[in-house]
Amino acid sequence: MMILLIFVIVLFTLSIFIKNQSEFRQIDIGGNKLMVEIAKTNLQKINGLSNRKVLDNDTGMLFYYNDYVLPDFWMKEMNFSLDIIWIKDNRVVEVSENLLPEGVDPKNIYRPSQPVNFVLEVPGGYVAQKQIKIGDKFIIDK
Repeated sequence: MMILLIFVIVLFTLSIFIKNQSEFRQIDIGGNKLMVEIAKTNLQKINGLSNRKVLDNDTGMLFYYNDYVLPDFWMKEMNFSLDIIWIKDNRVVEVSENLLPEGVDPKNIYRPSQPVNFVLEVPGGYVAQKQIKIGDKFIIDK
């Protein structure tokens, strides 16, 4: 029991440290500007937006990969729906819209049909509202 308690405390402390190490950037996707939190480390990618209370419009999380990958995403411990925008070489190649939260035991896994090097999570409905489409340009502001 004591080991479990120590593990939980360490994990909680680590999650606070990681949140404080977050990097934010402005991006443009399909002519729409939004502020995103960058997920580069494996732990940041695993945690993603899980357990967040809300995701404001015109904000999101950008998952950055050093190579082309077929990443798996799920809606574990999410509190709101998401749209996922799959990006390769600064172009939208696919979208997954209005993915619903699935609690602690998700049944659905989402992945693109082709390798990508960026994945953008935005609030559910964002893709339709902003008319994001395949081929739209993706730019990260310097």
